[in-house]
Amino acid sequence: MIEKNKLLSPPRDFEQLELLESYLESGAKKYIEEVFIPSFTVDNVEFKCVLDNSFAKAERKHDGHYTISIGRSLTNAILNFTYEIEERIKLKIGWNELEDVTDFVFSYISWFILNHELAHISWGHLDYIHDKGMHGYAEINDRKVPIKHLHNNESKSKEYWNALESEADANSISTTLISLKYNIRSKQWGAWKLDKVLEVHGIINSIMFYFLNTLMKDTDDFKHPEPYIRQYLSLPSIDSLAKRLGHNQKFYTDTMIKANFLTVEEILQFKIPFDIILKSAFWMRKLDGLTKEAGISQYRRNK
Repeated sequence: MIEKNKLLSPPRDFEQLELLESYLESGAKKYIEEVFIPSFTVDNVEFKCVLDNSFAKAERKHDGHYTISIGRSLTNAILNFTYEIEERIKLKIGWNELEDVTDFVFSYISWFILNHELAHISWGHLDYIHDKGMHGYAEINDRKVPIKHLHNNESKSKEYWNALESEADANSISTTLISLKYNIRSKQWGAWKLDKVLEVHGIINSIMFYFLNTLMKDTDDFKHPEPYIRQYLSLPSIDSLAKRLGHNQKFYTDTMIKANFLTVEEILQFKIPFDIILKSAFWMRKLDGLTKEAGISQYRRNK
Protein backbone atom coordinates (compact mmCIF):
# COMPACT_ATOMS: atom_id res chain seq x y z
CA MET A 1 0.00 0.00 0.00
CA ILE A 2 1.37 3.39 -1.04
CA GLU A 3 0.29 6.18 1.28
CA LYS A 4 -0.99 9.54 0.06
CA ASN A 5 1.58 11.45 2.11
CA LYS A 6 4.38 9.82 0.09
CA LEU A 7 2.90 11.20 -3.12
CA LEU A 8 2.63 14.69 -1.64
CA SER A 9 6.13 14.76 -0.13
CA PRO A 10 8.71 17.24 -1.57
CA PRO A 11 10.53 16.33 -4.80
CA ARG A 12 13.35 13.84 -4.32
CA ASP A 13 15.15 14.95 -7.47
CA PHE A 14 14.33 18.42 -8.84
CA GLU A 15 16.60 17.93 -11.84
CA GLN A 16 14.87 14.73 -12.95
CA LEU A 17 11.42 16.23 -12.35
CA GLU A 18 12.21 19.29 -14.48
CA LEU A 19 13.66 17.09 -17.24
CA LEU A 20 10.55 14.89 -17.34
CA GLU A 21 8.30 17.97 -17.38
CA SER A 22 10.30 19.35 -20.32
CA TYR A 23 9.85 16.05 -22.20
CA LEU A 24 6.12 16.19 -21.51
CA GLU A 25 5.84 19.80 -22.70
CA SER A 26 7.79 19.30 -25.91
CA GLY A 27 6.00 16.02 -26.76
CA ALA A 28 2.58 17.50 -26.03
CA LYS A 29 3.17 20.62 -28.10
CA LYS A 30 4.35 18.57 -31.08
CA TYR A 31 1.42 16.13 -30.82
CA ILE A 32 -1.13 18.94 -30.48
CA GLU A 33 0.31 20.76 -33.51
CA GLU A 34 0.81 17.73 -35.78
CA VAL A 35 -2.13 15.49 -34.84
CA PHE A 36 -4.72 17.00 -32.53
CA ILE A 37 -5.46 20.37 -34.16
CA PRO A 38 -5.61 18.97 -37.74
CA SER A 39 -8.10 16.33 -36.54
CA PHE A 40 -10.68 18.66 -34.95
CA THR A 41 -12.29 22.07 -35.44
CA VAL A 42 -9.83 23.60 -32.99
CA ASP A 43 -7.67 26.65 -33.75
CA ASN A 44 -5.21 26.61 -30.87
CA VAL A 45 -4.33 24.67 -27.71
CA GLU A 46 -1.62 26.02 -25.43
CA PHE A 47 -0.05 23.46 -23.10
CA LYS A 48 2.37 24.05 -20.26
CA CYS A 49 3.58 22.60 -17.00
CA VAL A 50 3.13 25.24 -14.30
CA LEU A 51 4.89 25.78 -10.99
CA ASP A 52 1.89 25.82 -8.69
CA ASN A 53 -0.27 23.54 -6.55
CA SER A 54 -2.84 22.79 -9.24
CA PHE A 55 -3.33 19.35 -10.77
CA ALA A 56 -4.54 19.12 -14.41
CA LYS A 57 -6.84 21.70 -15.96
CA ALA A 58 -8.27 22.43 -19.39
CA GLU A 59 -9.90 25.83 -20.00
CA ARG A 60 -11.73 27.58 -22.81
CA LYS A 61 -10.33 31.01 -23.72
CA HIS A 62 -12.85 31.63 -26.51
CA ASP A 63 -14.36 29.59 -29.33
CA GLY A 64 -11.72 27.26 -30.79
CA HIS A 65 -8.97 28.43 -28.42
CA TYR A 66 -8.05 26.49 -25.26
CA THR A 67 -5.34 26.02 -22.64
CA ILE A 68 -4.21 22.95 -20.73
CA SER A 69 -1.93 23.07 -17.71
CA ILE A 70 -0.48 20.42 -15.43
CA GLY A 71 0.74 21.70 -12.09
CA ARG A 72 3.94 20.89 -10.24
CA SER A 73 1.90 19.27 -7.46
CA LEU A 74 0.66 16.65 -9.92
CA THR A 75 3.92 16.01 -11.77
CA ASN A 76 5.74 15.70 -8.45
CA ALA A 77 3.09 13.26 -7.17
CA ILE A 78 3.40 11.17 -10.36
CA LEU A 79 7.19 11.03 -9.97
CA ASN A 80 7.00 10.13 -6.26
CA PHE A 81 4.48 7.42 -7.13
CA THR A 82 6.73 6.13 -9.92
CA TYR A 83 9.63 5.76 -7.48
CA GLU A 84 7.39 3.67 -5.20
CA ILE A 85 5.97 1.35 -7.89
CA GLU A 86 8.62 1.05 -10.61
CA GLU A 87 10.47 -2.00 -9.26
CA ARG A 88 7.24 -4.02 -9.22
CA ILE A 89 6.45 -2.92 -12.77
CA LYS A 90 9.93 -3.83 -13.99
CA LEU A 91 9.55 -7.39 -12.74
CA LYS A 92 6.08 -7.76 -14.24
CA ILE A 93 6.88 -6.54 -17.76
CA GLY A 94 10.48 -7.83 -17.99
CA TRP A 95 12.05 -4.38 -18.30
CA ASN A 96 15.48 -3.99 -19.94
CA GLU A 97 17.74 -2.52 -17.26
CA LEU A 98 19.64 -0.50 -19.87
CA GLU A 99 16.69 1.90 -20.17
CA ASP A 100 15.21 4.30 -17.61
CA VAL A 101 12.00 2.81 -16.22
CA THR A 102 11.29 6.01 -14.24
CA ASP A 103 11.10 8.00 -17.47
CA PHE A 104 8.85 5.33 -19.03
CA VAL A 105 6.31 5.09 -16.19
CA PHE A 106 6.17 8.84 -15.48
CA SER A 107 5.75 9.69 -19.16
CA TYR A 108 3.09 7.03 -19.69
CA ILE A 109 0.94 8.17 -16.75
CA SER A 110 1.31 11.85 -17.61
CA TRP A 111 0.33 11.12 -21.23
CA PHE A 112 -2.90 9.47 -20.07
CA ILE A 113 -3.70 12.62 -18.12
CA LEU A 114 -2.86 14.93 -21.03
CA ASN A 115 -5.15 12.96 -23.37
CA HIS A 116 -7.94 13.09 -20.80
CA GLU A 117 -7.72 16.89 -20.83
CA LEU A 118 -7.53 17.00 -24.64
CA ALA A 119 -10.71 14.90 -24.77
CA HIS A 120 -12.53 17.65 -22.87
CA ILE A 121 -11.70 19.88 -25.85
CA SER A 122 -12.33 17.49 -28.76
CA TRP A 123 -15.58 16.14 -27.30
CA GLY A 124 -16.84 19.69 -26.78
CA HIS A 125 -17.05 19.46 -23.00
CA LEU A 126 -15.52 22.90 -22.39
CA ASP A 127 -17.92 24.50 -24.86
CA TYR A 128 -20.83 22.66 -23.24
CA ILE A 129 -19.80 23.92 -19.80
CA HIS A 130 -19.40 27.45 -21.20
CA ASP A 131 -22.95 27.38 -22.60
CA LYS A 132 -24.77 25.41 -19.89
CA GLY A 133 -22.81 26.17 -16.72
CA MET A 134 -24.63 27.98 -13.92
CA HIS A 135 -22.77 29.56 -11.02
CA GLY A 136 -23.62 27.86 -7.76
CA TYR A 137 -22.22 25.96 -4.79
CA ALA A 138 -21.73 22.35 -3.74
CA GLU A 139 -20.81 20.63 -0.49
CA ILE A 140 -17.32 19.18 -1.10
CA ASN A 141 -15.23 17.67 1.69
CA ASP A 142 -17.45 19.30 4.33
CA ARG A 143 -17.07 22.75 2.76
CA LYS A 144 -19.42 24.80 0.61
CA VAL A 145 -17.44 25.68 -2.51
CA PRO A 146 -18.34 27.56 -5.71
CA ILE A 147 -18.94 25.39 -8.76
CA LYS A 148 -20.52 25.62 -12.19
CA HIS A 149 -23.63 23.47 -12.13
CA LEU A 150 -24.78 21.79 -15.35
CA HIS A 151 -28.37 21.37 -14.16
CA ASN A 152 -30.54 23.22 -11.64
CA ASN A 153 -30.90 19.95 -9.70
CA GLU A 154 -27.65 19.34 -7.80
CA SER A 155 -27.68 15.53 -8.02
CA LYS A 156 -28.41 15.73 -11.76
CA SER A 157 -25.63 18.29 -12.16
CA LYS A 158 -23.22 15.86 -10.52
CA GLU A 159 -24.31 13.09 -12.90
CA TYR A 160 -23.71 15.36 -15.90
CA TRP A 161 -20.23 16.23 -14.62
CA ASN A 162 -19.51 12.55 -14.03
CA ALA A 163 -20.65 11.82 -17.59
CA LEU A 164 -18.20 14.37 -19.03
CA GLU A 165 -15.33 12.92 -17.02
CA SER A 166 -16.26 9.35 -17.98
CA GLU A 167 -16.28 10.24 -21.68
CA ALA A 168 -12.83 11.80 -21.32
CA ASP A 169 -11.50 8.68 -19.58
CA ALA A 170 -12.86 6.38 -22.28
CA ASN A 171 -11.35 8.52 -25.02
CA SER A 172 -8.00 8.80 -23.27
CA ILE A 173 -7.35 5.05 -23.11
CA SER A 174 -7.44 4.85 -26.92
CA THR A 175 -5.78 8.14 -27.87
CA THR A 176 -2.96 7.53 -25.40
CA LEU A 177 -2.13 4.18 -27.00
CA ILE A 178 -1.92 5.54 -30.54
CA SER A 179 -0.02 8.74 -29.63
CA LEU A 180 2.58 7.47 -27.16
CA LYS A 181 5.43 7.83 -29.64
CA TYR A 182 5.31 11.57 -28.95
CA ASN A 183 6.28 11.09 -25.31
CA ILE A 184 7.98 7.69 -24.96
CA ARG A 185 11.72 7.41 -25.62
CA SER A 186 12.02 3.67 -24.92
CA LYS A 187 13.48 1.59 -27.76
CA GLN A 188 12.14 -1.63 -26.27
CA TRP A 189 8.60 -0.22 -26.23
CA GLY A 190 8.97 0.52 -29.94
CA ALA A 191 10.11 -3.08 -30.59
CA TRP A 192 7.31 -4.85 -28.70
CA LYS A 193 4.66 -6.78 -30.60
CA LEU A 194 1.00 -5.79 -30.33
CA ASP A 195 0.10 -8.25 -27.57
CA LYS A 196 2.93 -6.95 -25.37
CA VAL A 197 2.03 -3.32 -26.10
CA LEU A 198 -1.60 -3.97 -25.10
CA GLU A 199 -0.56 -5.87 -21.97
CA VAL A 200 1.66 -3.02 -20.79
CA HIS A 201 -1.03 -0.50 -21.71
CA GLY A 202 -3.45 -2.39 -19.48
CA ILE A 203 -0.90 -2.53 -16.68
CA ILE A 204 -0.08 1.20 -16.76
CA ASN A 205 -3.77 2.10 -17.09
CA SER A 206 -4.45 0.14 -13.89
CA ILE A 207 -1.44 1.64 -12.16
CA MET A 208 -2.57 5.16 -13.11
CA PHE A 209 -6.02 4.72 -11.59
CA TYR A 210 -4.45 3.27 -8.44
CA PHE A 211 -2.32 6.43 -8.35
CA LEU A 212 -5.43 8.63 -8.72
CA ASN A 213 -7.29 6.65 -6.06
CA THR A 214 -4.38 7.15 -3.65
CA LEU A 215 -4.01 10.83 -4.50
CA MET A 216 -7.74 11.54 -4.12
CA LYS A 217 -8.21 9.46 -0.97
CA ASP A 218 -10.75 10.97 1.43
CA THR A 219 -11.70 13.69 -1.05
CA ASP A 220 -14.67 14.34 -3.33
CA ASP A 221 -14.39 16.93 -6.08
CA PHE A 222 -18.06 16.56 -7.14
CA LYS A 223 -17.14 16.25 -10.84
CA HIS A 224 -15.39 12.87 -11.10
CA PRO A 225 -16.66 9.36 -10.35
CA GLU A 226 -14.49 7.28 -8.02
CA PRO A 227 -11.14 6.47 -9.71
CA TYR A 228 -11.69 2.70 -9.66
CA ILE A 229 -15.12 3.08 -11.27
CA ARG A 230 -13.48 5.28 -13.92
CA GLN A 231 -10.89 2.57 -14.50
CA TYR A 232 -13.30 -0.29 -15.16
CA LEU A 233 -15.56 1.97 -17.18
CA SER A 234 -12.72 2.94 -19.52
CA LEU A 235 -11.35 -0.56 -20.23
CA PRO A 236 -14.04 -1.76 -22.70
CA SER A 237 -13.65 1.39 -24.80
CA ILE A 238 -10.42 0.00 -26.25
CA ASP A 239 -12.51 -2.17 -28.59
CA SER A 240 -13.63 0.95 -30.51
CA LEU A 241 -9.97 1.61 -31.34
CA ALA A 242 -9.53 -1.99 -32.50
CA LYS A 243 -12.58 -1.64 -34.73
CA ARG A 244 -11.27 1.59 -36.23
CA LEU A 245 -7.91 -0.05 -36.98
CA GLY A 246 -9.56 -3.15 -38.43
CA HIS A 247 -8.18 -5.35 -35.65
CA ASN A 248 -9.80 -8.07 -33.55
CA GLN A 249 -11.88 -6.26 -30.91
CA LYS A 250 -12.08 -9.24 -28.56
CA PHE A 251 -8.29 -9.62 -28.62
CA TYR A 252 -7.80 -5.99 -27.62
CA THR A 253 -10.38 -6.06 -24.83
CA ASP A 254 -9.39 -9.47 -23.44
CA THR A 255 -5.68 -8.56 -23.37
CA MET A 256 -6.34 -5.29 -21.57
CA ILE A 257 -8.72 -6.78 -19.00
CA LYS A 258 -6.41 -9.71 -18.27
CA ALA A 259 -3.51 -7.27 -17.78
CA ASN A 260 -5.66 -5.23 -15.43
CA PHE A 261 -6.57 -8.23 -13.28
CA LEU A 262 -2.95 -9.40 -13.14
CA THR A 263 -1.88 -5.90 -12.11
CA VAL A 264 -4.39 -5.80 -9.27
CA GLU A 265 -3.38 -9.23 -7.97
CA GLU A 266 0.37 -9.40 -8.71
CA ILE A 267 1.67 -5.82 -8.68
CA LEU A 268 -0.72 -4.12 -6.27
CA GLN A 269 -1.48 -7.36 -4.37
CA PHE A 270 -5.19 -6.62 -3.95
CA LYS A 271 -8.22 -8.79 -4.53
CA ILE A 272 -10.20 -8.21 -7.73
CA PRO A 273 -12.85 -5.60 -6.74
CA PHE A 274 -15.90 -7.26 -8.27
CA ASP A 275 -18.25 -4.91 -6.41
CA ILE A 276 -16.62 -1.92 -8.12
CA ILE A 277 -16.73 -3.69 -11.50
CA LEU A 278 -20.48 -4.13 -11.03
CA LYS A 279 -20.86 -0.44 -10.10
CA SER A 280 -18.91 0.47 -13.25
CA ALA A 281 -21.16 -1.71 -15.38
CA PHE A 282 -24.24 -0.06 -13.87
CA TRP A 283 -22.81 3.41 -14.51
CA MET A 284 -21.87 2.42 -18.08
CA ARG A 285 -25.47 1.39 -18.79
CA LYS A 286 -26.66 4.76 -17.51
CA LEU A 287 -24.04 6.86 -19.31
CA ASP A 288 -25.43 6.90 -22.87
CA GLY A 289 -28.84 7.98 -21.65
CA LEU A 290 -27.32 10.78 -19.58
CA THR A 291 -25.20 12.18 -22.42
CA LYS A 292 -28.25 12.18 -24.71
CA GLU A 293 -30.42 13.77 -22.04
CA ALA A 294 -27.81 16.47 -21.42
CA GLY A 295 -27.27 17.12 -25.14
CA ILE A 296 -23.50 16.81 -24.82
CA SER A 297 -22.80 15.13 -28.19
CA GLN A 298 -23.89 18.15 -30.26
CA TYR A 299 -20.84 20.03 -28.96
CA ARG A 300 -18.24 17.63 -30.36
CA ARG A 301 -15.58 19.36 -32.43
CA ASN A 302 -15.26 16.72 -35.13
CA LYS A 303 -14.37 17.91 -38.62
